[in-house]
Amino acid sequence: MFETLAAFGLSGDEAFRFLQEHGGASAAFDSVIADIYNADASLGNALASGDFTAFREHALDVLPDDVADALRPYLNRQPNTEYFEN
Repeated sequence: MFETLAAFGLSGDEAFRFLQEHGGASAAFDSVIADIYNADASLGNALASGDFTAFREHALDVLPDDVADALRPYLNRQPNTEYFEN
């Protein structure tokens, strides 16, 4: 879940509020990261290329509608790559 939020550019208080509202969907977030059949949309590919577009689109496709709708406003935000450096 944290990886997906960081990929959408959320961090700090904003990420915490998102978790409070949508933390019940954590299993769905696991499916975003664990999809080994979609290498183009993998988090690893996004990190290597610096282009998170395919990963974000994949996340919106597999997450529940209410969670995807909550993430849509962040589609054009810079990813929080600092999260992945730690």
